Amino acid sequence: PLFVKGERLMSSNRPPRIAVTGVGGGSGQGILKALIESPIQMEIFAVDITRLSAGLYWPGVTGTMLPRPEDDITAWKSWLLFSKIDLLIPGADRDLPSFAAVADEWRRAHICRVAVSSPEMVALADDKGLTNNFLKDNNLPRPFTHLLDDEGAYPLIIKPRHGAASRGFHICNDFEELKFYLLRTEHPIIQEYIEGDEYTCTLFFDIDHKPVAKFALKRWLRGGDTYRAEVVNNPQLDAFLDLVGEKLTPMKPFGPINVQLRERGGQFYILEFNARCSGTTPVRAHFGYNEPEMLVRHICLREDIVQPETRTGFMFRVWGEMYLEGMSEAQILGEKEITT
Repeated sequence: PLFVKGERLMSSNRPPRIAVTGVGGGSGQGILKALIESPIQMEIFAVDITRLSAGLYWPGVTGTMLPRPEDDITAWKSWLLFSKIDLLIPGADRDLPSFAAVADEWRRAHICRVAVSSPEMVALADDKGLTNNFLKDNNLPRPFTHLLDDEGAYPLIIKPRHGAASRGFHICNDFEELKFYLLRTEHPIIQEYIEGDEYTCTLFFDIDHKPVAKFALKRWLRGGDTYRAEVVNNPQLDAFLDLVGEKLTPMKPFGPINVQLRERGGQFYILEFNARCSGTTPVRAHFGYNEPEMLVRHICLREDIVQPETRTGFMFRVWGEMYLEGMSEAQILGEKEITT
């Protein structure tokens, strides 16, 4: 087992040390926001592969630069041991396969706990072809995949088989548009366009890979990012998410699994899965569903996770800035240590 329930992870009374990866992007920064908002006393370490990442310089965190885990996983192992990190939370999609491959080994060697699902679950979420096959095999509603010569099929969507944040996503209204993007998309997936309200939902899976909590937001997208969202309490959607959680359990998910879907005619269609915290993590945390805190409680403090009491509300995303007074790019890249 990942741990014995009722038994704290740390042998001492020091606060848990939590590391977050991918803090140059929205998901990693969202995890930092949620951890900082938590009432749990903890030490937070922000990690990225480049010094020019805003999350490294946030007040209250310790910033560290490391190589890509797929290039040098040994460097990560050494740093985790040296820094006595208790829990590593990946915030970037590209980190997931590398960490999923070593999570069990690191757990058994008492190096660090990693908040990552099984390699099979990570592969399922990363590969839209595998996602489509999983949905088909489990009779879960999904966008229909068309043949190129289907008449009356348009509009269609085309997207890369591997990708995130709507990168490479295009709506094609005729064959000429489809042909244009086919030539410019690596390993394309072609599906019907589901017109309707879009939802970003999450399921939290415990150490036994059972879904124990869920949360749903109706969202409006701009450039692949959620820029408006509303908390929804929909019994039909809740029941659908319960079904999805049951179907995913054999894939051994752990922690937050994001479910993106659209509703058309009262039916929910699954678009994709993300096997990590998402860019809307701080939004959920604000309304009482703090997934990074739930990970800390579950792994570090040995607490069982139950459905949190959440609030309703609406979110507008705003743009902000961070300033490093008197610093240049050359000075930032030349720093030997990152301190905040």
